[in-house]
Amino acid sequence: MSALKAGDTFHDAPPLGSDRGSLEAEAPALLPIIDSQPGIHIYARSHEKFTALSRTKWETTDMTPLAIARPISEVEISAVVVVCTQANIPIAIRSGGNDVSERSRVDGGVVIDMRSMDSMILSMDRQSIRIGGGVNSGNLLKFLDENALDTPCGWGHEIGYASWACGGGYGLECGTRGLGVDQIIAGRVVTASGDVLEAQEGHGADDALWALRGGGAGVIGVVSELTVKVYPRPKALAGYIWFPYAEAEKVFGNMQKLYQDDFPEKFAGEVFLINPLDNGGIINHFFWWQLEEDGSDLEKAKDYHRRILECGTVVYDTVRDKEDHWSETTPFQFLYSNETHSTDNRMVNHNKSCVVPSFSAELGAIFARHPIPNTISAVVLHNCHGAGARRDVSAAFGNRNPHLLVGLSVQCSWEDDEMKKKMITWPTEVYEEIQSAGLATEWKYCNFNPQEQGDGKMYLGEGGVKRMREVKKRLDPDNLFSSSSPDLGDR
Repeated sequence: MSALKAGDTFHDAPPLGSDRGSLEAEAPALLPIIDSQPGIHIYARSHEKFTALSRTKWETTDMTPLAIARPISEVEISAVVVVCTQANIPIAIRSGGNDVSERSRVDGGVVIDMRSMDSMILSMDRQSIRIGGGVNSGNLLKFLDENALDTPCGWGHEIGYASWACGGGYGLECGTRGLGVDQIIAGRVVTASGDVLEAQEGHGADDALWALRGGGAGVIGVVSELTVKVYPRPKALAGYIWFPYAEAEKVFGNMQKLYQDDFPEKFAGEVFLINPLDNGGIINHFFWWQLEEDGSDLEKAKDYHRRILECGTVVYDTVRDKEDHWSETTPFQFLYSNETHSTDNRMVNHNKSCVVPSFSAELGAIFARHPIPNTISAVVLHNCHGAGARRDVSAAFGNRNPHLLVGLSVQCSWEDDEMKKKMITWPTEVYEEIQSAGLATEWKYCNFNPQEQGDGKMYLGEGGVKRMREVKKRLDPDNLFSSSSPDLGDR
């Protein structure tokens, strides 16, 4: 059996770029790029699609790049990096455009938009897949699903896989297969010098591979390719169980007791707090039990479903319907079968995040005092346990204690000034109550956290920061990729 390459239906081809005259008038410092790479797609501000190409899902501040480069090869990435280095032009790297800290945006600099570097090549042995640095999670899982395969992915079809995985990578299969970082076998990175570094165990680049496994995408350069593990496609007993938001103290307290007594690795334990009906809010528990291949644990899964239902007053349940039909599904069907697209309207986002040891009644009580402010905001609660909580010295990702990642994300229309003011205060108030109650640990998660001084220690640990400084000093001595990196200074 030969390697299998994904077809054109999975490719996001770059639009025609700006002509030379436009670049000469608006960004003359970038002309050497098109001189060396005449076929490259670069978009100046006057380009008809510049606004659409610039828009990201999460925006907090006004930023307008000097230009956007949409490479289709490592040679083109290298040309952009070298010219920007020589001209002292700041760089941002975009994988999917979902970063809450706006690391994929840059004011007055060049955005390297990786979304057209989206090739996917499945290995002959069906044990791994090579993917371009711009592949999104939905396309990756869809391609694998079509071939009866799977790899852990995060929530959100359009999320850039490289950024998700290199930053940590929480998701449904954390307990059974680990985090996104645990799937990375190898990678290719265009460094600040314009050279291509191949990070692979036993090939003299162990530090680079370590950095890719949890240091964050872009920390040592532009990730042009990753090789990640794939697995036979599993089946799961899965669905949504809704509890009233007002019962958060009770529900969270019962979840804590259940998980302390019995928290199988096959069970995800993911929860989103949402307010889709603008009626006070919902605790949306994603029931996910990854079944054995022969289905021999189906009755155990059904029994665990009963125990979850006992956590509170059930207002909605898609795991089992009134006719006693049970919902068996696959990762792709559950995560991405109903594909959602980003709105065409400009949205503003405010975000806070922290890490707590587990669900608890005290945590639930805090949320019960702070209803979700509108229908498009949410609190994401990722449960790290099982395989994801096993220590791995080959990965930079620091927090391998069982924990609950809390992401407070509120958004509204950019034009809604009244809601903007409310949005700024809501996540801050909730975050400060969690901190004041002594529930938060010293850890944080780079993909959910706005940039903070000394935040590298919160992601990598003290020893990890020391090692990352050494890797950065060697591969990015002038800190060209500063917008992608955690702060490696003292906290």
